[in-house]
Formats: sequence, C-alpha cells, structure tokens
Amino acid sequence: MGLHIQIGNQDLRILESTGFHIAREGALTFLSAEPVQALPSDSDPADFIKRHHGLLLVREESGFEIYTDPFRTVPLFYVESATDNLDLFSGFEDILRHGKKRWAPDPVGFWECLLFESPLWSRTILSEARQMPAASRLSGDLNGGNLKLQRYWDFCVPEDASIDSAEKAADGLFERLDRGFARLDRSQSYLLGMSGGLDCRLALCFLSRHLSPDQLELFTYGYDSRIYEYIFAGRVAAHLGFRKPLFHRLTDESYRSALETMPFEGGCQIGVQHCHIYSFLRELGDPERIVISTNYSDAVLGWDARYPARNDSIQHLSLTTTHPGLSLVPEHILCQIRRDAEISLSGYTGAHNYSSIEEYCYVIERNQKFHVYMAHLHRKFNRVLLPFADFDLATYMWSVPLQLRQRKSLSDYLLARRFDLPTRPENNISSRTQWGGSYSSAFRTARFKFLNRLNTALRLMTGGRFEWFNPFLTENQQTILYGSFQEDLGQSVSLLKQAGLLNEEQAGTLARPPVRFGGTNERYQCLALARFFEDIGAF
Repeated sequence: MGLHIQIGNQDLRILESTGFHIAREGALTFLSAEPVQALPSDSDPADFIKRHHGLLLVREESGFEIYTDPFRTVPLFYVESATDNLDLFSGFEDILRHGKKRWAPDPVGFWECLLFESPLWSRTILSEARQMPAASRLSGDLNGGNLKLQRYWDFCVPEDASIDSAEKAADGLFERLDRGFARLDRSQSYLLGMSGGLDCRLALCFLSRHLSPDQLELFTYGYDSRIYEYIFAGRVAAHLGFRKPLFHRLTDESYRSALETMPFEGGCQIGVQHCHIYSFLRELGDPERIVISTNYSDAVLGWDARYPARNDSIQHLSLTTTHPGLSLVPEHILCQIRRDAEISLSGYTGAHNYSSIEEYCYVIERNQKFHVYMAHLHRKFNRVLLPFADFDLATYMWSVPLQLRQRKSLSDYLLARRFDLPTRPENNISSRTQWGGSYSSAFRTARFKFLNRLNTALRLMTGGRFEWFNPFLTENQQTILYGSFQEDLGQSVSLLKQAGLLNEEQAGTLARPPVRFGGTNERYQCLALARFFEDIGAF
C-alpha cells in the first residue's frame, strides 16, 4: 500500500493511492484501506470520520483540512520539502524515498521510541517528520503553510448509569459485537490469530455464528508447539467446531529477518520483537485470505480499566514519572517528553469514564500507534479487518460503569454465559495468569514465577544457550537476545553512542542484556534504531 498527498502551489494533489479506495463528494475526499460507499453530501467531517476507517480530506479555497479516524487505521506522516510543498505519506519508508537525502534524528523522538516504542503526540524519530495522532485534524493553507494540528475529539464518554448490571452490560456488548461480525462477506475466506487468551476466543465465538469452519483458518505463533497458548487455542477451536490452528514457530531467524524491513516500514514504532504475525503472514504467502485482527480489543474491553477509579492527572502518568528507563534520560529531554504527553493527553478530565490517566493514554495513544499500526503493517501481505475498532462499540464500552468493565470482566461473562466456554485459569493462558488471585491458582502463579527465575539464572550461566522449557511463555525473546543478538546489541549501542544519541553511561547500561524481562524491549529497540539510522546515512 502507498499513499502520497502533496499540498502546495494553491492545490491539494493525491500523487499515489496504491491499495486505497477513494470516494469524493464536493470538497470532501475519503480514503480507506477498506471498500467505501459514497460520501453523504451533507457530511460533517468530524462526525463522518469518527464512524469510518480512513482519512478524510477537505479542500476549500481558503485552505485544507485532513482528519484521521479515532483508531488511526490509516497512519499519516508529513514533512515539509525543500520546494515548499507539504508532503504526506501513509508509509514511513515512503518518506525516505522522497525529498531529502539526509535526515537528522530527533533526540526526543529517539528516547520516546526507545522507551515507549512509539513517540508521543506528533513526534517521530526524524526531526523533519511528524505524524498525525488518532482523532486529529491537520489544517493549513494550500501552499502547505500555517499548519495547525489538534484533536477534533477528546474521547470523552460519560458513564451511563442506566447500565446497572453485568447482564445488561453484557447484552449491549453482545449486540454490538454480533452486529459487527455479521457484516463479514461470507463469500470470502479468513485468517484469525488464535491464542489461549480472551480476545481471540471471544472473536472466534462470534465468528462461529457467521462463518462456516471451512471459511476460517486459525493460526498460533510461539517458540515451541508445546506452549499452553497452542494447547488451549486448539481446545477452544475444537469446542467451537473449527480446525486445529496452524502453528508458526518463531526462531532467531524470524527476528533477524524482521530487522531487515520492519524498522523502515514502521519508523521503529513496531519493534522486531513484535514480528510474530508479520513473520507468519510473510511465510504463509496467501494474500487472498482476509485477516481478522483483534487489535484495539484491549482498549475497548477494559484491559487497563481499574475499579475504583483513581483521582489523578497528567502528573501521575507512569510513562513520564515511574517508567524504569527514565533514569537514563537527560533532564532536558525528559522535559520535552513530559510536554509531548501533556499536549496529547490534555483532553483528560473528570468527565471521562476512564479509571485513570493510564487508561486514557492506553486508549488514545498506545493502541493506535502500536496495536492498530501493527495491523496496518500486516496489510503488506493481506487485507486486514479490525472489528473491535468500531466507534459504536468503543463508546458503548467506555460508558459502562467501571465496576462492570474492569479487567475485561464482561469478556469473561459473555464467554461463560453466552457460549459456555470456560474462562478458568487452567483453561486460559491470558496474561492475567500472572496477576494471581481470582485470575489464577496459587500453584500456577508460583510455577510461572519459579520457571521465570530459573531461566533467568540459566541464561546468565550459559549466555542464553540453554533454558528450561516454560509452557507459559509464547516467545523466548530474552534467550534470543542473549544467544543471538548480544554482539549485534553491542555494535548497535556503539553506533548510537557515536551519533551522540547515547552517552557513555547510557551506552554501558543498554549494551548489556537485562537480567529479567524488564528492559528487553529497549534492547530490541536499540537494534532497530541503530539499523534504521545507519541505513539512511544519519550517522
């Protein structure tokens, strides 16, 4: 897919739209990765784009406006060129093919990408490039100047006190999910990633109501086919009458191969440590099947919702206060990171039915720039649908009282009451296992922690050459980092130090793989960032 929009010389031009569907009506142009219907002639731009996946362009004599949908299903990056045009691209790698031959790293974007995996607000890892956040509007004149970027919607959804029971809340969720999955074209064939967790089994339950087993191929990824993810995924599939999922084994080569492409396609916002589905689709080579992605389900179903709500503010955001990596960040960079967070999250108020600033950030920043953006990268191989990224579904769920939607409790309710599907810990490898309490037995939690600690010791003693099989894990990223990427990590950190992005102390810390899992993502990000900047000649 490729989209290139250019604004300048009193005109707005679509120079490339490969893989996009386009609808026009008067001053409005709508672009989407999915088939589109005609635009209503009386469409209010903000109201229309909330309910449709894609980008909306408005061209008038006085200037232009560009809108992203609330889920940012189509990313848009922009850069001012040497010819005074404003160039906008849906693919980060497309930026590198146009205009400037040498790019400068953005030190703040570098640290945000290193620590959080995706820069905040409009920042990217390049000082000359910016990105449009979710539910945002970019406006300016037709010479590409006087740019203004702001949100047209703050994701404010008040609590609906009339939803006063789990049964009533679940009825509303069932109705909206069923309506969404009923829209699938039954003449097509589909793919669904299947794990042992909640969201994919919820999706499969609804798919079982609308697709026959021969229309849907399931797949599970992992480092070993004996993992619980694959075992429980097979049981769920059998329970609902579907074939056993295909298994995609993730190896050292999976991550190394992803390092050749993903940093450039995603601007290092999707680290190679998240190459699992990307790797599977590339190897499968079946572009006719449509991928049904469960991405954005965490934001909708309440992964980060807690009860009771915290009376907090931007000053309590963990990304800018307690994130373990912040100790490495220079104070002047940290001030800019906090400023980016303040701009992005400025719409957070007590009128929102979110449990904390953490959940709000998760709903409007993290999911769009990571989960949904990841699904966009998968469009390189297959068409992708996002049934959980639905405005009606999302706003309904965010209106449900916190005590009913916290920690995805309505997902458990639906699976047990509507589909007779067990959600007990022994049948579920959801990441909630590690929380203990009602989500996991004491024995299982203790075993999970024991195996993690055992493998930490073995990793240190053997340099990542040996570990005890851990069925709770899906990917053995730490072991691969120790055994296959340790030399690459040292070289990558050295390059970043030479470029002035890291000092001696920071480089010394990041060049060593972490003892525990915390910090593993940052090391993989170092690999991607160094590869990216070296390849584009930024050093």
